[in-house]
Amino acid sequence: MYVFSRIRRINNAHGRAAMAAAAEAATRASEIIGMPVALWTPVLSAGIGTVVWSTTAEHLADLQAADDAITGSNEFMDWVEQNDSLFIGSLDDSVLQVLHGNVTGDPPAYVNVTRAVAAPGSVSEAMEMGMQLTEVVERITGVATTFGSYVTGTFGELAWAGALPDLQAAEAANAAMAASDELRKLIDSAGHVYQPGVTSMLLRRLN
Repeated sequence: MYVFSRIRRINNAHGRAAMAAAAEAATRASEIIGMPVALWTPVLSAGIGTVVWSTTAEHLADLQAADDAITGSNEFMDWVEQNDSLFIGSLDDSVLQVLHGNVTGDPPAYVNVTRAVAAPGSVSEAMEMGMQLTEVVERITGVATTFGSYVTGTFGELAWAGALPDLQAAEAANAAMAASDELRKLIDSAGHVYQPGVTSMLLRRLN
């Protein structure tokens, strides 16, 4: 199973119109490809002013077929060109291969995404440690957590995504992790496994 994400920054001079267009793009794309497209934006995190469209597929070929259907739709591409000024910069795509967790069904209201890159010579250990961290976090917090590796982008990059129904659940999960000696010791033992610069982002679903 794969999770596809497409990211773009909104033009703040047209922020409200850009957000409305981003939601419309998700609806139009869903209708064309026959797969639900979720729209997200960071909150209380770096990357404010960006939007993220995501969908899931069983195979990479399914994602390519979906992209071909979208770019092959003259009506959709005309609409994209008409609304391009609402956004700035390039489109950035990524594909995460899911190694643990269930990404089917309705997306949650919030997702807490943590990303890390394996240290040189530690890819296998980073994958094993990633699974251990996932299992401990799920047990401590009760939050369903997806773990996977990126097919494209930085080599050895991994991600954890915790599905949250609301901010109260996010706060409770943070408190549970902060109070866990087991988790702190496991994170300390992983210090040499990942490169510096591990990031965390809270995404809110908009559609």
